[in-house]
Amino acid sequence: MRRNYSEQVRRLIDEMELRNYSANTIRTYSELLSQIEESLKIPLDKITTEQLKNHLHRRIKEDNVSVALVNQSISAYKILQVDIRKRDWEAVRIHSSAPNATRAE
Repeated sequence: MRRNYSEQVRRLIDEMELRNYSANTIRTYSELLSQIEESLKIPLDKITTEQLKNHLHRRIKEDNVSVALVNQSISAYKILQVDIRKRDWEAVRIHSSAPNATRAE
């Protein structure tokens, strides 16, 4: 399961393994965070909530991604921010006129 992930993603994987998350969930969350990091070309520990929201909004509009994928991305980011980085959680709300618009926290 471990490819050449960033330090932040490796920490997410370790935390999720300690919590006994399923291998599929760990793989999905780590891949989603890696994709965000690669797409924004910013290390995860430097990505703001606003940058994440803008990224996900763009994915909804341009790539027509599912609500489930957006919610998984937010959940992965929340684990990273709250449980690993010990930061306060700022709810992520995304509004879109796309057919699969989402509102996630």
